Amino acid sequence: MRIRLSIKAKILMALLLLSLATFSTVTALALINLKRLSTYAIEISSSLGKSAVRDSQRALLDQARDELRTMVAGQAEISNLQLQRLANETGMFSSLVGRYFEDKYRQPDFAAKDPGKYFREKLGAQEKAVDFSTYFIVQSGDVKLERRQLDTSKSLHFIMKYLLRSNQSQDLIYLGMPSGLFIGYPWHQVPDKYDPRTRKWYTNAVAAKGETTWSGPYVSASNNKLVLTCSRAVYDDNGKLLAVCAIDLDVNRMVKSFLSSQLNTECFSFMIDGKGRLLSAQGMVDHGLKWNKEYRTMNLLKTGNQRFTEIVNKMIAGESGLTRVHIDGGSIQYMAYAPIPVTKWSIGIMIPRRQIVAASLETERMIVRDTMRHNRHIDRYLINNQMVYFCVGVILLAVIIIVGMVLSRKITDPILYLKQQAIEIGSVNLGKRIELNTGDELEQLAHTFNRMTQDLKDYIINLGETVAAKEKMQRELGVAYEIQSSMLPSIFPPFPQCPDVDIFALMEPAKEVGGDFYDFFMLDDRFLYFCIGDVSGKGVPAALFMAIAKTLLGHEAGRTHDPSEILKNVNNAIEKDNDACMFATAFSGVMDTRTGEIQYSNAGHNPPLVYRKGLGFSFLDPEKGIPLGVCFMQDGVCHKEEILLGRGDILFLYSDGVTEAMNEKGVMFGESRILEELNKVVDQPLKEMLTSVRQVIRNHAGLEPQSDDITMMVIKRGISV
Repeated sequence: MRIRLSIKAKILMALLLLSLATFSTVTALALINLKRLSTYAIEISSSLGKSAVRDSQRALLDQARDELRTMVAGQAEISNLQLQRLANETGMFSSLVGRYFEDKYRQPDFAAKDPGKYFREKLGAQEKAVDFSTYFIVQSGDVKLERRQLDTSKSLHFIMKYLLRSNQSQDLIYLGMPSGLFIGYPWHQVPDKYDPRTRKWYTNAVAAKGETTWSGPYVSASNNKLVLTCSRAVYDDNGKLLAVCAIDLDVNRMVKSFLSSQLNTECFSFMIDGKGRLLSAQGMVDHGLKWNKEYRTMNLLKTGNQRFTEIVNKMIAGESGLTRVHIDGGSIQYMAYAPIPVTKWSIGIMIPRRQIVAASLETERMIVRDTMRHNRHIDRYLINNQMVYFCVGVILLAVIIIVGMVLSRKITDPILYLKQQAIEIGSVNLGKRIELNTGDELEQLAHTFNRMTQDLKDYIINLGETVAAKEKMQRELGVAYEIQSSMLPSIFPPFPQCPDVDIFALMEPAKEVGGDFYDFFMLDDRFLYFCIGDVSGKGVPAALFMAIAKTLLGHEAGRTHDPSEILKNVNNAIEKDNDACMFATAFSGVMDTRTGEIQYSNAGHNPPLVYRKGLGFSFLDPEKGIPLGVCFMQDGVCHKEEILLGRGDILFLYSDGVTEAMNEKGVMFGESRILEELNKVVDQPLKEMLTSVRQVIRNHAGLEPQSDDITMMVIKRGISV
């Protein structure tokens, strides 16, 4: 037997059962899980610590790789700019030297009376090196020739001084001549056995034939420092070698300024040339070197580390990248490299993995210590609060029971009252009003019942009037559709007495009445007038505007055979009183049925398609024109154009409801699709042709309702018998 309970009993039982179930479940779970919580907290804390360390190491490695890649790219760009600047200044220096040694500049009044004013073989005690240039003559040279060259080059001191001081990264600027003369700035002591013509910077520049070349690293004879030299040979107009100009770059200074400016002590940076030879690096020594002893630099292609050799080959090839390398001894290094395009060198930066993850290891130790301390605190806290949780649960259960009893009574009493009143209203007592003052949704529900009864009374009164008005409107729209349809030619074939032309047309409005229209009729026994149009908007306003436009077009066609004049006159008649600012596109034409010649004019309508035997359908390209009713038209605004239809040729006209018919996905039918479908049905009779095209449009639209009027008209010139 089914037990029936009141709402009050159900609410009370639901609250009690829910409270008991919740309390029992929470208590049981709490008692079980509190015992496990301490051990679980230790495990999860340890797991979180390890996960945090792993994540931090991964994040540090990702950050370090990004920073390393950015750093090496920046260092390579800076080095490239500095070396390019050095090469440019070397080129400038060599260009100026070439000009000073040309014959046209060697005039008697140009020689310095006191060349020793700026050039010194030795420096006095009170003189500063930066104020003078040094010169040196190889003992076996032609002294007379060098003295004349020295006189001619009196202004080179200022050029060298300016070029050297304009770039702080340069160490020494100088030139050497085939005769053995050496000039340099600032002043420095030149060894007695020094011969510039035997130095790499000189021989490499001569071999380069006027191109900028780089030499080094090698030990400078000026200061016994390790340097890189940019040099260039200078020739006269006859190709005779005049001098070799050079600028030194201190390797140690380059390492500090170019390679090490953003690196910590754990990082290692280096630079190699196009053959893998080490040009500069951190820790590269320059003390104890002698200029007359060959400096042997390391070739990184011969380290014996296969992986490192592969990377060096990529650097030589001008590539850039970041990779991980195992160095001898087991340490893991992250290495980034980037090219220096101006010299075809490459920069590399290495950093140990242990340096990157050092912070995460310290974090791991801190996490372990903090985890153990917090776990001990959690154990004490849980033990102290177990009894508190139990007591609070009992008290809450008692409160829920009392509140449930009171709440169920306050909820059910108004509901029962509403039930009784609703039964009375249901007995068609629409004058009954419900009075309920609960201050909540039930009171709002009572007001809703009251409004509903009043609305029902009003609805019953208005329903009859609305139904009658709607039926009357439907009858009137039906009559309007019949009138509109009767205005359009509907007898096909329309001219059985004229075998030279055949026509078929159809129009389907999107609503009860539409704004599309077409028309055709014989002006006499030879000329055929036709037009197609589309009025802006839909419904009754568009239908009225359509009737006016069609009537005026037909009337004007009876007065003139010129389609441009027809459109112009109709436009000016419509535009005069067009307060509603409506407009219509139209395509109008007059066809000579004997010759097939068509004169047509377009007022903003879609371009028609024409079929030629053996060629298929294609779009005409008429003047776009201005729609009818937009503005007043002067003579010549509407353009008259011509086309000739041969026997069997077809002219297809349509409204934009054809190409703009959309399916459920919002895809329009389109011009390319109408062209494709017409070529498929060109051999069918005209009626079947348009019927087939209309069915294809319906299939494309699917369940999507027709959004615009669809109008099509086809004109075919008959085949002579």
